[in-house]
Amino acid sequence: MSRDRNDPPSDWAGATDAGHEVFYAIDPSDGVAIVWHWCPTEQRWSPAGTRDHTVLSREPLTLDPSLQLDCCTFHGWLRGGRWTPA
Repeated sequence: MSRDRNDPPSDWAGATDAGHEVFYAIDPSDGVAIVWHWCPTEQRWSPAGTRDHTVLSREPLTLDPSLQLDCCTFHGWLRGGRWTPA
C-alpha cells in the first residue's frame, strides 16, 4: 500500500507510533503484529508481517527477535511499544 509520508499508518490503520517512523498494530483476526516503517528506497510505508516473531507482550508490544526488512535493510527492535534502531 503506497501512501504519502505525511499520511502515516496511525491515520489509516489505527496503528500505534513506536518512534523513528515505525508504527505497529495487532491484526484482530489472527493476533499477528503488523509493523510499518517509512522506506526511503520505495518511498512508501512498508508493512512487515511478524509471523516468525514471538510476541513477548501485546501491551505494550514487544517482539523477539529483532526485525530486519528486505526493502532497505531497516533493522531494529520493538520493545515496550518503542522502536530501537540496530
